[in-house]
Amino acid sequence: MLLLWTMTIRPNGWILLPLMVLFLAFRLGAWKAVLTVALPGIVLLVVAVLLLKPLQSGIQNENPMDFLSKGIVIWDYDAWNREMPPTEMNSTSDWRNIGSYAMRYPVETLTLVAARVGIVLARVRPYYPWQMNLRIGIRYTVMYGLLLLGLIWYWRHLAVKLLVAAIVLHLGVVGLTVASWDGRFLTHFFPLIAVLAGAGAAEWGRRWYQGRDR
Repeated sequence: MLLLWTMTIRPNGWILLPLMVLFLAFRLGAWKAVLTVALPGIVLLVVAVLLLKPLQSGIQNENPMDFLSKGIVIWDYDAWNREMPPTEMNSTSDWRNIGSYAMRYPVETLTLVAARVGIVLARVRPYYPWQMNLRIGIRYTVMYGLLLLGLIWYWRHLAVKLLVAAIVLHLGVVGLTVASWDGRFLTHFFPLIAVLAGAGAAEWGRRWYQGRDR
């Protein structure tokens, strides 16, 4: 019940269930996790979506179908909206129509999702001063480079795999909704990126120091 309550607060709370399944899959083995957690979890999630009004209201309030049909990349910034194929009358009022629309126009939908994810990760915005965008660009280029090193050197660790899964799921929520005007959605999972980047920086420093002593 605590898990279901958490999932009704914000869309980002939905990632707790798949993260729990992934954790148990790594710990128990894939098939045991599927039989003991995944299937009951999926049933529980479907029941929650169908029966819990707070969860339904939360999804409808975000209304990803409306965002999708309008091609919104950044919330409240129409200049970067993408032109999307037309929808049927009144179909945007129900978020459950997003599946049929995406299957009908997969290329346009995936392009929009990629644009949202890209702008969230880039963190720059067209309405920021160029000096600010330059600082952000340099900072995040270094950060993502160190993150990549952290993944290469520590991928075998369970914690790293779970951190990556959490980041991907957060990006999935953004891809299905919108990128924020001020970039705050990145702050929901930026600490996870920082941990992986820190691991990469620490290992790089250790290797550099050891190579220096040879």
